[in-house]
Amino acid sequence: MLMRVVSQRVRSLAKRAAKGALAWLYDRLRGIPGVPLARGKVSASEVLAGTHPSIDRADFQHSFSVKQEVPDDGIEPRHRPINTLHFVLDTRDSRYSCRNNVVIGPDNMVIYEDGIRFEEMSVRLRLLERPRRVTGTVGYLSNADPANYHHWFALMLPLMGTYRDRLGIDPDFYYVGRPLKPFHLETLARAGVGPERVLSDAVIADRLVADSADRKRREGAVDGAMLEFSRRLYFEQPSAAPTRRLFVGRGEGSRRRLTNEAQLTEYAARYGFENVNMDGRTVANQARLFAEAAFIIAPHGAALTNILFATPGAHVLELLPARPSPSVAIDAPALSVFREICAFVGCRYDCIFGEPLSSQRHMAQSHADFSISYDEFRDNLTAMLNSQN
Repeated sequence: MLMRVVSQRVRSLAKRAAKGALAWLYDRLRGIPGVPLARGKVSASEVLAGTHPSIDRADFQHSFSVKQEVPDDGIEPRHRPINTLHFVLDTRDSRYSCRNNVVIGPDNMVIYEDGIRFEEMSVRLRLLERPRRVTGTVGYLSNADPANYHHWFALMLPLMGTYRDRLGIDPDFYYVGRPLKPFHLETLARAGVGPERVLSDAVIADRLVADSADRKRREGAVDGAMLEFSRRLYFEQPSAAPTRRLFVGRGEGSRRRLTNEAQLTEYAARYGFENVNMDGRTVANQARLFAEAAFIIAPHGAALTNILFATPGAHVLELLPARPSPSVAIDAPALSVFREICAFVGCRYDCIFGEPLSSQRHMAQSHADFSISYDEFRDNLTAMLNSQN
């Protein structure tokens, strides 16, 4: 056990050192003209104020804000206040391109939401792809992590609403970037976009539209209009009241595994809970499962995004990886992603905090395996079922 812990920490340190060395090298190369590297990130405030020398403020004339206060009506869970800036590029300038899952503008500057610093972006440590030209209009539907199922439904796919509803256009092509996953193609087909209109390679277009909705200004809240765009693609009201009870396992997830999942699923099965996972299922099948569920238990993970397709009134119990420190509020944005979706849909929400594996305490909570107290799980499950009465 001790050797395994030491080995994990050595690998972690080695990976960090290698990443630091690569960043140091790339930072030195960024100053050399012609080297295909991103040179930094443009802030929305600079562009909208017209103070960035190489960017035309007029290319962002469609930018808009979504502001919504939440009434104190005593209903739980409640939405957080929404204050989102949609930083919208609409340009025919060939200096803009879609590459490495982001928009690259003049001087190889990244055009992206303000909530993420350039130093935290994967594009900083990547050579920029060489773009090809396409004829027509391209709509940007990507972000720094397009393979993330939650990011796709909450942050990427709904950008189509900006282009169709606000700009009044349906682009000839949509740029998703890499890796292109089956759920990308399935959902886009559902929205009327065939695979021949989906791009994953780097491109320059006759016209490029790109909405970068700034998450930092949301204060952890969910932009309801964006979630509604995704929900209406799949949600169908069940013909009868939902009755299924689901325990959604981690499946093939390689990190943040629930170490005593088998023990908990065995106990939940006594009360009619099906042990399911979402691996290999179509989005339509996942949406149907969640729509038919009266009770849903699941470890924190992207599969819980399917709460978006649940029926109002369903009860959700999320198993979170670790209890926050005393300085972190229990409903802090980092912990409340699925709580917010429950509030949007109209589901009841509860959670249990686990304990990280002792051998992985050096890892980030979002990566470390964890366990849930059996007694606490039993008590919460009983309370969950009694709430139906």
